[in-house]
Amino acid sequence: MIGRFRKAAGPRTYRRFLESLEDFMNSIVEENSLRGRDTVYDLTNFTRLRRHTSSMHTCLVLVPYGLDIDLPDEVMYHPAVSALHWGIADLVSWSNVSHRSLFCDCH
Repeated sequence: MIGRFRKAAGPRTYRRFLESLEDFMNSIVEENSLRGRDTVYDLTNFTRLRRHTSSMHTCLVLVPYGLDIDLPDEVMYHPAVSALHWGIADLVSWSNVSHRSLFCDCH
């Protein structure tokens, strides 16, 4: 599957996808390490971590692929596009955190 994706996605989209997966994996390891030490981050650090553990960042970097375009970095990293990207990621991440807190004992 990744081979087909690599062929179909443009090189910039593919690179951003791999970078987002690395961010996701590193964040999951960090989150598990915190849980193992029974440590809870402050709001700023929790927000940074949650942006990646929610997988929304990975989903959002795939939007150009779904539209069959390979956006240049100057578009993807433009302040307005970046603000939309992280705003959407935060909206989904925080709504999931709020929903989870109603039904489970997690941090």
